[in-house]
Amino acid sequence: MSRKKKIAIAAGVLLVLYTLIGFLVIPKVAESVLPNKLTEYLQRPASVENVSFNPYTLTLSVEGMKVQDKKDESKNFIAVEELFANQTGQKADLDFSANLPSDGTWSMTGSFGISPSRCNVEINVADLDLKQAQPYLPDSVHAKISDGRVHISGNARYQAQSEDSINAEYKGDVRVSDLAVSEEQDGQDLTTLQSFAVKGINASWNPARVDIQQISVSDLQQRLALEKDGQLNISAIFKKEPAEPRPQEKTEESAGQDKADTSGEHGRLPIPVSVGEIELSDLGLSFTDHTITPTTYSSEFTLTKGSITGLSTADAGTELFLKGAIDKHAAVTIEGTAAPLDKDIMFDIIAKLENLELSSLSPYARKFIGRNIEKGKLNLDIDCVVKDKQL
Repeated sequence: MSRKKKIAIAAGVLLVLYTLIGFLVIPKVAESVLPNKLTEYLQRPASVENVSFNPYTLTLSVEGMKVQDKKDESKNFIAVEELFANQTGQKADLDFSANLPSDGTWSMTGSFGISPSRCNVEINVADLDLKQAQPYLPDSVHAKISDGRVHISGNARYQAQSEDSINAEYKGDVRVSDLAVSEEQDGQDLTTLQSFAVKGINASWNPARVDIQQISVSDLQQRLALEKDGQLNISAIFKKEPAEPRPQEKTEESAGQDKADTSGEHGRLPIPVSVGEIELSDLGLSFTDHTITPTTYSSEFTLTKGSITGLSTADAGTELFLKGAIDKHAAVTIEGTAAPLDKDIMFDIIAKLENLELSSLSPYARKFIGRNIEKGKLNLDIDCVVKDKQL
């Protein structure tokens, strides 16, 4: 047998082996190993229905990947319908879709590379159940997420130019809907929110800046209470355990560094921020003072309409307009200009209050002067200007 025939036979055998290993062996090994590795890494039971690999096009497809819930194995923590990857030159294409708990969905399509590290993906998350975030809240947060959904739609890009240079960017929208947060101790509603939407996000790193076209908040209800011990209910939500003091000796060098750190410019945000418009509608704040006895004082402020335009760290031309009422009858209007994000905070606003029923303040009158307020109205018209740190 000639040398050329031997080389041809060897090449044919290698080609057959490469084909068999690529189409048959690699998928079977992956179907056996992948669930065990996922279970070990995620600490949750995992399974995979099918893995296919094409050694000629270098495409990988994983179907029916499921990760079960820790507490209830009949429910899926995450279910991936199909994960598809295709390598083309120095990058790989990604097509990923998954089912999340409580009818949520998550999909990503795009490409990524390893050298240099980079990715460009379209992200879509719908109906992500916020209750799943409860176990990840810090121990210092004593609140329960009763309901809530997160929706994300946008494009994310990342590229590492070098070890010290990373470019990242996100363009898209984020919305939180049907949020309900209750107090951990007594289960009372603390915050409810129908919709919080952030549209037209353009956030980047290197250069670092955040630009937002619009923020809208609708039907937000917040309960605020002054408890009998004089503490606000919100302070109990974020109550921290007292930490043991640890003595620390400072060297002359570290003391000099601390002094240098505090000598910089104050009141300046670390990155440029701009928000084109903030729309507010149907916001409510209920307040109860339990320190007043025997009858507690309660009041409610409703913001029916509000807008803030041109909010920016670079421009002092923020326009403000708020319209609402106290206890449904006392009209409140606030309008003017402000620069709340500027280094030197500036306000030039006019605030009006009309027909506040003074008899509603009788619980405080009885406590401090021993008399009731039988009748009376309060009207205020205030022009407030804060400029160059002067009122």
